[in-house]
Amino acid sequence: MTLAALDLLELKLTDHNINDMIVRLSTVADLVSVHHGYQDKFPNEVPGPPEFRVHAEELHQADLEAANKDRLKLARRAEKLQECAMSLTLFGQFAIMKAIKYNDTSYIDNIGLDRKVKKVKNAKATFHGPIGAPDPFSVKHGPNSGSVLFKARKVKWAAHYDVYYCLGDPNDEASWTLATTFLNTRNMLLEGLEPGKVYMFRARCLGPDGFGVWSNIIKIMVV
Repeated sequence: MTLAALDLLELKLTDHNINDMIVRLSTVADLVSVHHGYQDKFPNEVPGPPEFRVHAEELHQADLEAANKDRLKLARRAEKLQECAMSLTLFGQFAIMKAIKYNDTSYIDNIGLDRKVKKVKNAKATFHGPIGAPDPFSVKHGPNSGSVLFKARKVKWAAHYDVYYCLGDPNDEASWTLATTFLNTRNMLLEGLEPGKVYMFRARCLGPDGFGVWSNIIKIMVV
């Protein structure tokens, strides 16, 4: 695991003003509380929705108390603002670790934190043009019932890999549905499929200039 792999979310939140931070805390609390990836108990050192709601209320109260411009209360408000930013950063790092561990970007989607937009420091390293397909693309039965395991070629410049499935006519674009998104081509495990059904799959990559071409279509009966 590299430091670059950890750089998936925008966690520099110290530029938030009071109102923005209160909104951010409330939004993260609401989204994470219903997110499928965060229904288990959090580790003790990782803040969650209850802590974010408390932070939002305490920050609001600190802002009200600092309205008279008292220096101590202004300092307390600034301290609380930094505490809130640190709390969100800790949770964001936890979310990134889960996304990397399970190779599943859903852990960092719809949690109220922004995805990081990477900047290219060296213009000579910039890639322009259509990105290739992750061919050869193959599938086999996974370790559990209702699961499959994909194998795909790693594509240079790919930000992530989208896998779609089809249960109907593969020539009808409307019959394809996004199954999941993988950050890389390691441990491409998909679970929750219906045993006994025949699924068709295809994959594509997201590159600097958008999505690339589709892979070959593969078919398997889920057991």
